[in-house]
This record gives sequence, structure tokens and C-alpha cells, in this order.
Amino acid sequence: MTNIATAPTKIKRRALFSAIPALAMTATAATAFKMPDAPVHDPIPDWFEEWKTTRASADALDDECEEHEAALNDLEEKICNATPTTQAGAVAQLEYAMEDFGDYMMGNIWKDHDRKLFANLLGALKEGLVS
Repeated sequence: MTNIATAPTKIKRRALFSAIPALAMTATAATAFKMPDAPVHDPIPDWFEEWKTTRASADALDDECEEHEAALNDLEEKICNATPTTQAGAVAQLEYAMEDFGDYMMGNIWKDHDRKLFANLLGALKEGLVS
């Protein structure tokens, strides 16, 4: 039986170093021509808008309607349990958290620090954080 490989092929240092620029160009070209990622849809802002509309409808009726209450509870659960995938989603969650529920959720810490903390976070997210 004969060996197909006649001699072991060694990669010479000079050949390796001369290939580095070509490899760098390949990576750059692949990155430049990469198809854009599909846009990420974050449902949290939509849920928050729907929550505000439903809450306004319930407030206008000035009546505790079971239908509105069930819809609000469902939306609140979605808003609170979802992980935001966009800046808009994080903003919507903070805006929901900062809604005035009669100081039930905010304003309970000395000098209103909790409300100030969330307002600072919300402002930073809306303006865009610089890394």
C-alpha cells in the first residue's frame, strides 16, 4: 500500500505572515456586505399604549368594569414580566412604573428618592446612554 501524501507540507512562517492581510480583508469584506439584522420588535411599548388607552376608558366610565379590569391586569402582567429588547421597551416599562398610583408604588422613600431615581433612569434612557 502506498502513501498518497508524498511529503508532509509545512507552513512556512513567511507564508503565514503574508496571508494575514488577505485574511483581514476577507473579514472586513464579509462584515461590510453582511445583510442587516431583522428589526427587533419589542411588544412592551404597544402594551403600554394599550394599557393607557384602556385605563383612560375605564376612568371615563368612572365605574369598575370587570372587562376593563381584566384587560388592565393582563396588560400589566405582560408589561412587568417581559424583558425589554429595545430602548423603547425599557422606557415604556419605566413610564409604567412611574405612573401615579396615589404614591402606592412611588414616593415611599425618604425625600422621594425612589421617584427621583426612576426619573433619572428614564431621562437617561430617553436621551440615549453614552458608553
